[in-house]
Amino acid sequence: MLWGVPNEYELTLAEWRENSIVWVVGAFMVCAFIATTAALFVRGVNRQSDLSRALRDANDRYHQTIDSLMDAIVAVDAEHNILLFNPSAEQSMRMRWSRMISWRRHCLVSYRSR
Repeated sequence: MLWGVPNEYELTLAEWRENSIVWVVGAFMVCAFIATTAALFVRGVNRQSDLSRALRDANDRYHQTIDSLMDAIVAVDAEHNILLFNPSAEQSMRMRWSRMISWRRHCLVSYRSR
């Protein structure tokens, strides 16, 4: 079967072909932008996941080191609140960490040595 197109429709089809190329190129550019943005987003999520895993590992190593020391360690902040109280400090002072963490340093040090 053969189909013929009259001349007046051929001009309309030629304009449509020219316009459709612009639309197709634009659609491909939008798709490329979306794909690139998605790839960068996934890369950022993976990087954040890797960094949080590294931070968690470093924190675990820190706590394992502090908890395994035989010396009593008590860390205080600028307001003299107790921030860190390792197991050796619990044994030497005969107090649990959960009870000491909200106390101030002056509860541990005598008045003369302040």
